[in-house]
Amino acid sequence: MHRLPILIVISLCFLCGVMAPAFAIDYCPALPVDTGQRCYCVVWNYANAADTNVVFEISYWDETSGVETVTSGPWNIPAKSFQTSQYLHTPDYGSFCTCKVTGEGYLSVTSFMILDASFQVLAVVPCGRP
Repeated sequence: MHRLPILIVISLCFLCGVMAPAFAIDYCPALPVDTGQRCYCVVWNYANAADTNVVFEISYWDETSGVETVTSGPWNIPAKSFQTSQYLHTPDYGSFCTCKVTGEGYLSVTSFMILDASFQVLAVVPCGRP
């Protein structure tokens, strides 16, 4: 007698989970950054629909300033497109940048790069989800 209501509840929970919007948080590893270089986050939306309310949070650390965080967005990233956010600082010795992106869908991929003053890519890493 109790089996039918339990099966209905389990089925509804499964359907609600499948139909719920799939948003993620990407965490990028910290990369060393030097004078004149830029910390650069990129979200590539491979989906057939736009990603809405994507927020970039770039954190920068050096011995003098401590941690500074710059937030940009929320952005709407069209389907089959990308959005970037960058942070430029005159760092001290031993400086690092990292990026956290929230609100992107599961068909989006986040990359984190360090660019020099002439926008040449010095380092690039994929960002992961926990």
